[in-house]
Amino acid sequence: MAIKLGGSGGGANIPYKGSTAEVSYLPVTQGSYYNLDSSGKLTPADSVLSRTGAIDQDTLAQANGGAQSNNALPFYNGTYEGQMPNGNILYAFQNTINNYSMGIALVVLDKKGNQLTYAPLQFDQQYYHLNFYNIRSAGEDSSHYIFTVFTKGQNSSNNAGAVRGYTVTVRKSDNVITVITHSALAYGGFNTSSKLSVLNNFGGIMDLARGKSVYCAIAVDVVTAYNNVDIEITTGTVSSTYANIGNNRTNITDILRSGSIQLIKYDDSSANFLLIYQAITGNTTTGFTIKKVLVAADGSHTVTDITPSGVTQGSGTGQQYGEYSRIYKSEQAGKYLWASVQNTTEARYQKLSYDGSTITAGSYQQYLAPSTGSADRLFRSSQENFASSGQYSGSLIYRYTEDKIYIAPKVTNANWSNYEKGAVWTLGSGSVQGTAVQTDLFDLFIKQTNSSATLICISDYGIITERYTAADPSYVIGQTQQVFDPNYITKDKIAYARQSGAVGATVDISLIEGITSSDTLSSSYFLSKEDMYYPFSIAEQLAPSFGYLKPTVFAYQSVTGSTTNGVNVGSAAFTLTAPEGKYIKILAVYASSNTSSAGMRLDGVALGTRIASAYSTAAVFDSVCIVNSVANPASASGPSMAPPVICKEFKIIRNSNSGENSTVYVSYMIGEPA
Repeated sequence: MAIKLGGSGGGANIPYKGSTAEVSYLPVTQGSYYNLDSSGKLTPADSVLSRTGAIDQDTLAQANGGAQSNNALPFYNGTYEGQMPNGNILYAFQNTINNYSMGIALVVLDKKGNQLTYAPLQFDQQYYHLNFYNIRSAGEDSSHYIFTVFTKGQNSSNNAGAVRGYTVTVRKSDNVITVITHSALAYGGFNTSSKLSVLNNFGGIMDLARGKSVYCAIAVDVVTAYNNVDIEITTGTVSSTYANIGNNRTNITDILRSGSIQLIKYDDSSANFLLIYQAITGNTTTGFTIKKVLVAADGSHTVTDITPSGVTQGSGTGQQYGEYSRIYKSEQAGKYLWASVQNTTEARYQKLSYDGSTITAGSYQQYLAPSTGSADRLFRSSQENFASSGQYSGSLIYRYTEDKIYIAPKVTNANWSNYEKGAVWTLGSGSVQGTAVQTDLFDLFIKQTNSSATLICISDYGIITERYTAADPSYVIGQTQQVFDPNYITKDKIAYARQSGAVGATVDISLIEGITSSDTLSSSYFLSKEDMYYPFSIAEQLAPSFGYLKPTVFAYQSVTGSTTNGVNVGSAAFTLTAPEGKYIKILAVYASSNTSSAGMRLDGVALGTRIASAYSTAAVFDSVCIVNSVANPASASGPSMAPPVICKEFKIIRNSNSGENSTVYVSYMIGEPA
């Protein structure tokens, strides 16, 4: 096979070839270099925009003139879209200056969690504790990133509270935060602790439309009981400084639960929104309601009932239970999924198409876990809790073009081994069973927690934001909307953008010449474009360019046979990932007895189909694994390395369906280049 490497390796004489590519995940800027994914689309080199580590609200409060005794949390059915495309984060926390000045404050953090700027929202005694918020991205202009915010708080006596709406801008040049308070979006009269607790699920949400010239907000206005709330739709125009002008109002009464309320923007240019909730005027079986809210250029609005054709509601085995339903938007306008979780092993769903006035539903379908055993209980919570609590239902991602549902570990139970790193299933044209698989994508996210205050959201401009709040720690991680194998990205930045473009646009690029081959190269390792090939990041692992690896951590890990058996064939039972700027050195890998179904991967490359015991002869070990590339546990003087193995990622994987009874032991070092 003849292979020719193109390009000069640098300098002004690099050969380029003109081409085009679709923009995916994030907008591109003229004059910048980009990677391409396995489909030939432009993509950022790193899917993770920020990795802050622990963020302590008390530390932030003390650094900004106050103290903190209670965390501020996202609404349980809320959104948290504080991640910005430049890697910075808009983060909310509780701050108390004194007994009369307290509330939710905002900071901008850099991608590592360091504070850049600070600004308080409105402070008063109605934000003593039990403070919740939404932060929703409204896009950007040439100078600012723009967000809409709703907050809820209550006083120390739990007999008064407030819900308020704001617009917040973050200036790109210096990260200055500007808070615009909207007097029309202030709600009170919640005079009992039970009424106030209803607001913990959902207080309000606001979005902009018509090129950010109008706004549409919904908020809980009246709480009659935990299962009976009213909301207010408020619309108006938006000034050049993003202040709301005017307030046109419509009240919607008799909504069953605050946690069932959704507002989804279908089209920005026409300000066409879908309002979704569960009504109590029917019953819990059939009360799932969809309305169209259309905001005119002058800020007025109309509300129209939509009765989707083909919708299957009811309590029967072939129907969706209205109370347990939610609608999921996809990456494509007008394509949605209506889904309900019946129990921990079953989801029911129908695909929806919306053309701006009419919703058409596809056929009724089901997803069933492979069995009813505890390891196959896919969902953390079922029915009511799942549908009305965004920390569960908000962690499902619907990809229309892939026809897949991705489920983050927030939804799956940490003790249910089959799905401890999340799952994905292909929808297809009918009911499916047993197709959920572990996906290592969600290794990029924080691992599972039983905390209810966890959340994953997709912003309108293509960023997935994860927010995890617990006593210790709090994390914020952002990544692009890259819900497939992140390894299938070209190893190098090979595309020079000759024009800027938004997500979905096709732009002119200059393509650095790549490899030419007389034979077809594997699509698992190479991207084919313009009669040339480009290696993916997994195709080859070049040795790090440093002379010495300075140790920072020595560690040891065991992986039981039951853990290995708990994952699907080909999936990882154990994964080590080097922190940013550091590497892993594998010191020894061995088992309590010869394994029958466990193997190893280094940086995506399989190095063996078995792992031998520490008591095996070298010959036996050599026969089942590339010992010279990993470790020799049977050398005369004990486990040794020959030669050193340095990598960014190490995995123990399951290779077959046969039972695994042995424990695998991994000894390793984390080091930094020196």
